[in-house]
Amino acid sequence: TPKALEMEQDDVIEVYQEQTGGGGIMFETLDESPEYTYDIQVVGAGNSRAWVTVLPGMEMRDVKNSFCKKVGVPPSVVKFSLYSYTRKKVLNDIKEDATPEMLGIGPDDVLKVSTLRF
Repeated sequence: TPKALEMEQDDVIEVYQEQTGGGGIMFETLDESPEYTYDIQVVGAGNSRAWVTVLPGMEMRDVKNSFCKKVGVPPSVVKFSLYSYTRKKVLNDIKEDATPEMLGIGPDDVLKVSTLRF
């Protein structure tokens, strides 16, 4: 009881939810989630450029679908490569179920898109 805890009128009780199991990012408040949302540059043929918004835990499949919807290309003909200028690293054959967090992708990195040939 508040009396047993020697609480006074203006005392505050803080409640936290503990996350157990699973991965992903958990936010204390909804205001914190935009800090982890960013736009990443996608460079295509002829140095064409588009920007795609990346959300926490978003799979690369969803990043690809977002890009394809934006430029009007079917996802089945598109392949992404990652060029990380900050880490001076190139990553080809990005798995569609990978997340930007798993790949270490940040807002300064660039995805290069190429089309598959039949």
